[in-house]
Amino acid sequence: MGTNNFYCKNARKYYAVLMDYDQPVYDINGDETNEYEVLAPQEYEVQDFIEYITEIAQESAQKNEISFHSECDKDFNELRSYPSTKLFQLYLKKSYEDATVHVNINCTMRSGYYEGANLDWYITYEVCGEILEDMDFFGAMQWHTTQSDAMLKKQCARAEKWAGKSKIKLIAIVEEVFTQVSTPYFKSAQFNNGEAVYTQY
Repeated sequence: MGTNNFYCKNARKYYAVLMDYDQPVYDINGDETNEYEVLAPQEYEVQDFIEYITEIAQESAQKNEISFHSECDKDFNELRSYPSTKLFQLYLKKSYEDATVHVNINCTMRSGYYEGANLDWYITYEVCGEILEDMDFFGAMQWHTTQSDAMLKKQCARAEKWAGKSKIKLIAIVEEVFTQVSTPYFKSAQFNNGEAVYTQY
């Protein structure tokens, strides 16, 4: 039974990176033959790519006046068959009286099942230091604020509206970074045995 090569939870495309590549086979004289061997990227190539995408992301964050962090929050969508490498986080924050809200977009590189990897992201929210998977701020704020419930409800409504707009902005910026450093694909066919065909955009 086969399976999909890529696991993409949130990104709009399959942003493929570090795919296997063909290299000519050389004869004993050092001349190219008509044969090729398929090679997977070496560890140093993986590290070079991580440094490269991190640099691009930092530049984009600075340009768009967004905060950059080298560590990510917990990935609630992690799958054992597609182990991921956490890359970096971009975030926006805003205070509502004595409560501070962060919208975080965490960027990850998920290993392909057969080859390569793909870039993905996941959103988390931070309310007064508590990491949340969903935009449900009221319960978290209640534990960390001296505001009345009536005032807190109004602040939560404002915070959730701001967080929704911030999420859209962060996604657009991150997917622009992904596009710069990857080959975007879409799934063009899915077979009953679990395997899939991907086509370049």
